[in-house]
Amino acid sequence: MTRRAHLAAFSGLLATCLASGPPCLTNTAAASTVANMSSVAGMSAHAASASRVATKSSAQSGPIAVSLTGSTPPTLKSGDSLSLSVQVRNTGSTPLTNATARISVAKRALDTLEVQSRWIAGDVAMTNPVTATTKVTTLAPGASTNVTVTIPANQLDVSFSMATMPLQVDVTRGGATATIRSFVTTQADSTTFTPMSTSVVIPITLPADPKLFTASGRERFDAWNKAIGPDSDIQRLLASNPGAPVTWMIDPAVLDPAAAQDGSLPTEAAEDRATTSTPSSSSSASVSPGDTGSAGSTPSSSSASSTASTGSASPSNTAPSGASTSSTSSRDASSSPSSSSSSSSSSQDPAPATTVEALAADLVATLKDRPSGQQVVFTPYGDPDLSSLTADDRPPGSDAVLRRALARPLSPALKELSTTVVAAPAAPLSVSATNRLSQVWSSVLGGKPLIITPNVTLDGSDFVSASSAARRSTSGIPMIGYTSALSAPLSSDGADSDVEAGLREQAAGLALYQQFPSADRSLMVMGDRLGTTSPSRLAQVLSAIDTAPWMTTSALDVSSSRSAGTVAKLSTEAPASDGVWPRPSTQAFDARDLQRASRTLASLTQVAGAVVDGDDIVPAWSRNLDQLTSTRWRGTSPDVDELVQHASAAVSTIPEHVSVVPARINFFSDSGTISVTVKNDLARDVKDVSLTLTPRTYAVQFRSQPEPVTIKAKGQTTVRVPLAAQAASLVDVDARLTAANGVALGPDTSDTSPLRINARPTGTWIFWVLGIVALLVFCYGLVRGRKAGTRRRDELARDIQLEE
Repeated sequence: MTRRAHLAAFSGLLATCLASGPPCLTNTAAASTVANMSSVAGMSAHAASASRVATKSSAQSGPIAVSLTGSTPPTLKSGDSLSLSVQVRNTGSTPLTNATARISVAKRALDTLEVQSRWIAGDVAMTNPVTATTKVTTLAPGASTNVTVTIPANQLDVSFSMATMPLQVDVTRGGATATIRSFVTTQADSTTFTPMSTSVVIPITLPADPKLFTASGRERFDAWNKAIGPDSDIQRLLASNPGAPVTWMIDPAVLDPAAAQDGSLPTEAAEDRATTSTPSSSSSASVSPGDTGSAGSTPSSSSASSTASTGSASPSNTAPSGASTSSTSSRDASSSPSSSSSSSSSSQDPAPATTVEALAADLVATLKDRPSGQQVVFTPYGDPDLSSLTADDRPPGSDAVLRRALARPLSPALKELSTTVVAAPAAPLSVSATNRLSQVWSSVLGGKPLIITPNVTLDGSDFVSASSAARRSTSGIPMIGYTSALSAPLSSDGADSDVEAGLREQAAGLALYQQFPSADRSLMVMGDRLGTTSPSRLAQVLSAIDTAPWMTTSALDVSSSRSAGTVAKLSTEAPASDGVWPRPSTQAFDARDLQRASRTLASLTQVAGAVVDGDDIVPAWSRNLDQLTSTRWRGTSPDVDELVQHASAAVSTIPEHVSVVPARINFFSDSGTISVTVKNDLARDVKDVSLTLTPRTYAVQFRSQPEPVTIKAKGQTTVRVPLAAQAASLVDVDARLTAANGVALGPDTSDTSPLRINARPTGTWIFWVLGIVALLVFCYGLVRGRKAGTRRRDELARDIQLEE
């Protein structure tokens, strides 16, 4: 049997009562008042004390695995029998035979969070239980079956006005027994309740998958499709209707994907996007590249937000190979005027999304169609790890990251869902961290943040002694405390079944209710920050709250925190992280990551200065790079390292996309001009590119350097450079490209040179040619003379005589 415990703070009075025995069960107003006063008085003295609220896993022993799949009724009253549906699975390699399922209930009160935790952990014995058994049919290896076990009403003692009693399920075969420990809540018919108003907040954040921010093309689309597509956990959760009010706390990055970190800078310029974007309906406009609201210098800077948002979409970057590049969602594509007026067309399945933006649009459309009882609030963009960014030992550069995250405004489409942005740190904050967060928040956004925090931060315990979960610090910072004991059952990590989670929710709720049974109270429940709650788990927990007469579900009232009572004293040090649920793991980033990210952004800023209309490049890329400080990475440092390394490598390759085309040039002259081609493989125009040519020997000399040129995206240009040849030689030439701001462009050519000039100046080769011609004439004369021969002596004498 496996077990998992969750720590929750508890008051000194309850700890004292526990040491002396089970607390007296009463619902009288006088006893309630005394307990209330005593608890508050002992709270500060015992703020560090803790109780464990454990989660109970589906039990397994040997070849037997068992879990609860049903419990009727939700709360026992006099005259009710208890029926449990138990799933038994054979995990062995041989048939499971002669197994017996038994349920046991003891008349013993488990009416505090601490004693409930001890029961789950096996530290409280089951004494004098009432039991019922049934046989389990033979199960083949891997097979499972459901059996129903019932304890008749006449065997159950439900004499308490309200109580939580221990429930145990055992499935035995031979020497192997699989056990589940759970709870049965009971109430007397005459008991009346003042239900605690319970608000459920479910965080929605992206999975810790670096491919969401590092991949491009088909790989990027597949990663986003897995994260937010039709078959994703997020889409199924948001599309579900749990049947009760729920608040979705959403990271805007889920609905507003940033551009991929591609070294060719595929983000579109604002004017290009304006001419290529399709007419959008309310849904398609929500994620069109121009409406992402990705990054601006200030929230009120409309021009900054409009230009910064261009980095959120690129057809070449988001669509799979051969797919449509339209950013219009599949829902909008199918909602033509004719289809909207036809009821028959609404039954047809929409075309599958082919871009990341279309996937996000579908998710936005799902939220727009949510039931009226559901509401949306947002975290800052990327769900930054506020606990780490505001801690006393925070890495250098944390404030800059936090400011950038807060400065990114919500897009118009997201503002249609909600304009409320809350601060939800993954771990409790100290007083100094709380004030630091408030200062940065106020300087960027104005006003004070609404902080969602564990109750232990506010009261030193896992319950709120006043009537509301809302609080204000002495400096006026509004806070809402969530109850860890009620939040733990929402975990969907497979440790227990949904039914078991619902029973634990009711038991913990009753323990909290009995502390102040006559008080008009409100509590908050927080879902898991590092995982997606399953729809079935959420529905079961909400049903458990609604069916328990001591609790009722309600919408989260964020406005109430503005006028709530003041916390007497926040703890100077943050409470231990293992005392809250969801239990936070360690932060993933460190000072080295922030330093590397800062250098990468500095390099990108310089490169962007060489690009035409490049103002949106840095904000768009910083959206991705700032993801390294997101809460989602807690406990997954290697993934964060991959994100930073990819960004650094991608930025370093951007200048290499502008280069000189290698060439070998024959120059047969003393002076003249040569042509050099410069190409631009970026998806953006580059401006004022200067070319500097330097020969490696003095055989040639450039009389001047070419004027700066602008090169179109994915294009090239040719420049003419005057050259003088001083000697015949084969000369390597270094070609250096620089932007107007001094950024070096082009690849490293220290080992090789892109240009090689075969110089043959006229002053040398002409004399060689003339010498060769003279030599040929001379040789011709010699040859001809030899062929004519010498004159004979008698012929010479005859010629002389004739002259005489």
